[in-house]
Amino acid sequence: MDMTVGKAPTRLRKRDGRDMPFSTEKIARAIAAAGRSTGEFSEQAAATLAEAVAQQLSGEPHVEIEQVQDRVERALMAAGYFDTARATSSTASAMRACVVIRRRWWTSRPR
Repeated sequence: MDMTVGKAPTRLRKRDGRDMPFSTEKIARAIAAAGRSTGEFSEQAAATLAEAVAQQLSGEPHVEIEQVQDRVERALMAAGYFDTARATSSTASAMRACVVIRRRWWTSRPR
């Protein structure tokens, strides 16, 4: 399934500085993995969320992983998937999913 949206970014900079191709499919897989862990939504919902994230980032040829994670978290919250947005896990698959950053959520939440 081709999930390229408009003029999605072409490159992604990882935390370790590596420059990688931007992949909406990888974002969808990461969101789907998080959704499976909470049971909040389907694979199709994950694909729709990933497309929305790519659309939000359109026009930016190069993005940082943190930008993607922020957009994913916002998309999850906007869709009402609060448990998934807050979910954290020490498993490697959750780390690869790059869906939620606990520290960001913790420091940005209303008090």
